[in-house]
Amino acid sequence: MLTTKDIYANDNIFDDESWKEDSYKDEKKQTLHRLLDKYHNDPDEVERLSTIAEDIDFKFSRQYLNEVLRERAAGRLSLSAQPAEMRLSAAPERRYAANAYAGTQSDARPSADSPYVYDEDRFVNTTMRPHIEEQEGIFDYIYLDTSALKTIGVGANIDAAPEKLNWLYEDPQTHKRRQLDKNNAADLALMKNEIAKIDKLKSEPIRAAEGYEKESQLRLSAETVEQMYQNRLRGAIDDVRNIIRRYNNTPGKRRKIPDFEKLPLNLQIVLVDMAYNLGLKKFDYIQTWKDENDHGKGKDGYPLFWDAVANRDINRMVAQSSRTGNNTRLTKRNAYVQSLLRTLQPDSY
Repeated sequence: MLTTKDIYANDNIFDDESWKEDSYKDEKKQTLHRLLDKYHNDPDEVERLSTIAEDIDFKFSRQYLNEVLRERAAGRLSLSAQPAEMRLSAAPERRYAANAYAGTQSDARPSADSPYVYDEDRFVNTTMRPHIEEQEGIFDYIYLDTSALKTIGVGANIDAAPEKLNWLYEDPQTHKRRQLDKNNAADLALMKNEIAKIDKLKSEPIRAAEGYEKESQLRLSAETVEQMYQNRLRGAIDDVRNIIRRYNNTPGKRRKIPDFEKLPLNLQIVLVDMAYNLGLKKFDYIQTWKDENDHGKGKDGYPLFWDAVANRDINRMVAQSSRTGNNTRLTKRNAYVQSLLRTLQPDSY
């Protein structure tokens, strides 16, 4: 049976403050991989690993365990076997097949001699999750995104109503967490005060998400973050389906777009990535003004991109897929999406 001693025997990184340093993140993941190499055949032991790690205050243990389990499920079985593939910082191009019909069943891609068959659970949890997490990161505290909107989890915008979430309060000295009670006046005031701390930062230069960790003591549980993530990721797929359906029902469109499930895998990844990042309104095939009273603020919508998808015009898709924004992460994200689009063939759908 897995015990605390087993964890310490693999790597003694649970008894100090080292979790605060980014440089220790890969060490934690390596430790979990080594333990799972030993215990991965027993689901009860895997769950016990998470419980023990949490009991000895291994910061974000559940998050790291989930990351490791997803990596292993995707066919990357151990750090010793494929060290470069196991790190979240690995280049996206190494994580995904070179085209929509390459790869293996283990990483949600079809074998070379079989057609791609869409499976939503597999697509969500094995194909899209690593990609979205690579781009968005996972944070259980509030940070400001590039538009100065309060954000949490895996890029979830909570700016409109953060007080509706079920917040935990993390003691800054002990790092222990307790559930805030919205019906308790003191807890409600504490929650609003912590949210106000983030709002005050909107007038300052935007930082990287990691730079907001100490600005507020509000946290979300791993279960809440996961539920928000699943809802948003599956919602992005539904948004793509709705855009395709409405596009195909629009009079005057010369060609139709196949159902989402029938598109090449790499195109599915691109469409869901853009829908997840932009939201339905901004990614729609209909172009609208961002501000009805001030046309100088630009437009939402990607009509030329969706026309290119319908017309199987790969070069046009590449040209019209870029999202605007002056930050390195978005530039890399655009480049990766374009690299996926270039693998498509006009007759592949």
